[in-house]
Amino acid sequence: MAAVKHLSSLSNRVAIVTGGSSGLGRAVVQAFAAAGAHVVSADLSPKPPVTPILEKRYKETDFHTPTVELANTNWPSNIDGRPRAIFQKCDVTKEADVEATVQQAVKSYGRLDILVNNAGTYSIAIFHGPLVHGRGWCEAKSKRIAPELTTGPVRIHDQEVSVLDRVLSVNVRGTWLGVKHSVKQMLSQQPDVNGIRGRIVNVGSILSRVGAVGSTCYCSSKGSITQLTRAAALEYARDGIPINSVLPGYMESNMVEGLYRDNGEDAITTLIGEMCPVGRVGRAEEVAQAVVYLSGDQASYMTGVELPVDGGFLIR
Repeated sequence: MAAVKHLSSLSNRVAIVTGGSSGLGRAVVQAFAAAGAHVVSADLSPKPPVTPILEKRYKETDFHTPTVELANTNWPSNIDGRPRAIFQKCDVTKEADVEATVQQAVKSYGRLDILVNNAGTYSIAIFHGPLVHGRGWCEAKSKRIAPELTTGPVRIHDQEVSVLDRVLSVNVRGTWLGVKHSVKQMLSQQPDVNGIRGRIVNVGSILSRVGAVGSTCYCSSKGSITQLTRAAALEYARDGIPINSVLPGYMESNMVEGLYRDNGEDAITTLIGEMCPVGRVGRAEEVAQAVVYLSGDQASYMTGVELPVDGGFLIR
């Protein structure tokens, strides 16, 4: 029997993480760097957005430090003077940007082993204003968990089609383009000892599987990502390119920042705690560890998998 591998080793692997400047993407870049990978953080800006509530909640001092700077400071590379991480400006809705990002990874590090399709957006109707998750919102009112949440969500008949276009363009088109151009590069590479040429992890959501009032645009996009993952996994299974997805639940991020701001931290933490079996909001670092797992040798026999990291939300 082969020896058990260290579960967090991505030594000298080359990864692209889209949406790497904030939230889950930022956590994935840090987790990859800690595991020994070289990382291209692709985003519109190298700096994270201002999230004053999250900064106050966690009292961390590096919230405003660019992701790449943080990775290079904490996990400096010792190979040929190449930095642990680099930033690449990328609008994932633009094919030329996505292609250029893959080319930059190869130019800087010689190959591409991992793509994490994390860049995403959402409808204001779901993550701003009073909490809008359909079942949770109703439960909050009936159980008096958060009685101040009395206003209903913005439903489909009150939304502009431009919202749908924007969400689908970033979440679905961006993911599709990422798969397309990363696979092109991976197919040109020789397989490793496990027969793997590269790995792709797409970021879905718990709303890939369940509906939520006020979230038709977001649910449509995240449901599409799970189906895209399944279909692409079938297309490239024999080529040694596993393609899987993670489904994060409610976690501390710039998306949830809007809920905290508009509803109050206590109301939101109480409500999400009641909706989630483990009783709390998740952290991006916890989801990032699942991404590390799917990106490593230990997941070599997994493809087309949807891995929820949701504190048990989907088993209710």
